[in-house]
Amino acid sequence: MQKHTIYLIATCVSAVLVTSQLRTPALKTDHLPVTSELQNQHINKNAAKHELIGGSHLSTLTDTEKSAQINLPVFEDDPAILDAQAYAEKFSITEDEALMRLYIQDKLGLIEENIAQAKPKSFAGLWIEHEPEYRIIVQTTSEETSTLPSYFDSLGQNIPIKIVTVDTPLYKLESSLDKISQDLYNAEIQADINIDIFNNRPEIMVADVDAFENLLKEHNIILPANTHIREVEALTYPVTNIEGGRPLFNCSTGFIVYSYWKAEYGISTAGHCSNHQVYSYGAFVALDFEAEQYGGNADIQWHTPKFNSSSNNFTNKIWEGSYLISIWSSKYRNYQTIGSWVRRYGQTSGSAWGTILTKYYRPNVHPGIHFTHNFMKATFSASPGDSGGPVFSGSAAYGITMTSNGVYTAIDYLGNLGLQVKTW
Repeated sequence: MQKHTIYLIATCVSAVLVTSQLRTPALKTDHLPVTSELQNQHINKNAAKHELIGGSHLSTLTDTEKSAQINLPVFEDDPAILDAQAYAEKFSITEDEALMRLYIQDKLGLIEENIAQAKPKSFAGLWIEHEPEYRIIVQTTSEETSTLPSYFDSLGQNIPIKIVTVDTPLYKLESSLDKISQDLYNAEIQADINIDIFNNRPEIMVADVDAFENLLKEHNIILPANTHIREVEALTYPVTNIEGGRPLFNCSTGFIVYSYWKAEYGISTAGHCSNHQVYSYGAFVALDFEAEQYGGNADIQWHTPKFNSSSNNFTNKIWEGSYLISIWSSKYRNYQTIGSWVRRYGQTSGSAWGTILTKYYRPNVHPGIHFTHNFMKATFSASPGDSGGPVFSGSAAYGITMTSNGVYTAIDYLGNLGLQVKTW
């Protein structure tokens, strides 16, 4: 049984919205799947109780009212402009409102982490809802919800906050997923698994439901009672051509990284790519394989030039198809909010934008390798050769592209190899 309560956070900040009209390349939105998966998995509204406290939401504000809400300086070399333009086109809103929503998105990760730490036994997830109206959804198992809206006061916006009371807290869902993952791995049963935050349950994706259920019986595996089994056309698979001897131009570089174990710079890509790589832009540069992790919570590897070169050859820039973007920060997994607007780039299919669907995904890309449910999944797609490419929003690094259906490794897991993204 779910109980819904809607609050309107109305804290006004006196500031000026500064915008800038830019001439930018035409946007490619053909890589943007309709976010029906996000909408179709939405809250079960049966027996839902709605209570509206406050007034209108952000999209009903006038331009003058919106301009008074928050200070958003925008510069001509700011990559947030392209993100905002793609978002505005996708959801049929103004670029000014898109910029405001992306600002809110950037702040939500810390708010989510604060709630999770303060209320670990009752917090059941948080996400951004873009359609049919813009709002933030917070789930809890507690009937006492009056303190939750105060966590969002720092946003300084008129933002509807919808609080939903559900049965299972997030920590119990994660425990269930750990057990499911281990049972399926031990039995060598192929499936993708996930926490379906929108419906407050574990989810298993398989190619054939009947065959999967027969395997469960054969191995005496009993799933948690609220587990949802969903049939999909195909399981997750890596987006690189599986052929021997392919150089880096059949994968993509991710970010420039710095090894605090070796005090050396290098480049990152996906762990499932070949360990024998050549950097092939501008000049062919032979690379030495350094280390990788392909399993657990990451699909990453990194390389250094075979011949010594100064650290000045390594910048904090990534190519996005039209120009170079400087990366100034990294957004770790716990601070990436479900529903956030993100972008990836790959050398095969170029740029693609989408929203984060989950951060509890466990891909099944290799039957003999056990992955955990710490992967991110977004609504964008990718093509062979895009593996290893960067996932980012504005000037913040989010992750490394893994699969064709939007799965990526969160950026903080580069730390497993003693690496950090170069942000200076």
